[in-house]
Amino acid sequence: MGTIGRISRADFKQLAARRPRRAAGRFTSLSLYAGGPLRYTCVVSKKTAAKAAERNRLKRRCREAARLALADVPEGAFVFRPLRPALRAPFAELAQDVRALVLKAVR
Repeated sequence: MGTIGRISRADFKQLAARRPRRAAGRFTSLSLYAGGPLRYTCVVSKKTAAKAAERNRLKRRCREAARLALADVPEGAFVFRPLRPALRAPFAELAQDVRALVLKAVR
């Protein structure tokens, strides 16, 4: 298996034309755009985390959890949106939630 790519801002315009498969968990929601190379991103709004330091921390934790969860997935574009409870959640629980969402969406 090759490396997992990240979705850039420019890629969002291409994804907007496609209909995603959605799933929601305790700490994260997921939009899966089927087909294409394996890519992912984590989007954190100011409503979820007001301070930039909190948003950046949440993005780092989400990206690592996604990287671990997507190791066995062959294709698709995954957009993770952490929810407010993810700010205080232990990493193990966040990673478990992301893994469960990936498995649910891929089925």
